[in-house]
Amino acid sequence: MCGRYTLKTSPQQLMSLFQVPLLPEIAPRYNIAPTQQVLVFRAADEADAGNTGQFPGENTVATPAAEAAGAARQATLMRWGLVPSWAKDLTIGSQMINARSETAAEKPSFRSAFVRRRCLIPADGFYEWQKLADGRKQPWWIHPADGGVLAFAGLWEIWSGGGQVAPVVTCTILTTAAGPDVQGLHDRMPVILSPEDWGLWLSGAASKTQLQSLMQPLPAGRLQLQKVSTVVNRPAVDSPACLEPLSD
Repeated sequence: MCGRYTLKTSPQQLMSLFQVPLLPEIAPRYNIAPTQQVLVFRAADEADAGNTGQFPGENTVATPAAEAAGAARQATLMRWGLVPSWAKDLTIGSQMINARSETAAEKPSFRSAFVRRRCLIPADGFYEWQKLADGRKQPWWIHPADGGVLAFAGLWEIWSGGGQVAPVVTCTILTTAAGPDVQGLHDRMPVILSPEDWGLWLSGAASKTQLQSLMQPLPAGRLQLQKVSTVVNRPAVDSPACLEPLSD
């Protein structure tokens, strides 16, 4: 799963890497937690597209030209924890911070978003907790071995609150089986997309088969693990102290 992550990369780097012209105001984050506002990238024309709520035919393939045609991206803030449009209130979002990639296309809570509301959620690392023999849980910061930026595969949704409150835009992070670098800590990990797959993930022309082919763990050696301070256990703490390294 993915229950906390970091994003301390500068806005200038993010705009360049994800090819967006503008970012909402953001600050370095060291302990991003569920229900908080998070930075998300989605197709800029997504709200205006004539979506049918169905995938293109399986004989239709999203070509590089088709991906480039819809490549413009928009940066926005969303509440972490997807709330289906039909939900009675926002509280269900805290139970939907992650969605299993193997079943998201069929689950009522996620299937509409999987078809038509996909996004990229940037991070420069995420946390996982190791269960120790004495019952304690030791946090580890898992980050790119090359020091770069990760893009989690995400889904987003609009909850209108039955017209009683202002609409809230929410999101979730897709997960897959843990890859070799993470297996010692947990059996799940976020779906991390390679830059060459970002266009396909956001493309309205992508088929279900193409999208599901992206739902794979990273190969060995792509991620590095660092044992960090237990101060990160407190969601209210969002400072560099969360990443203070601990020796074995």
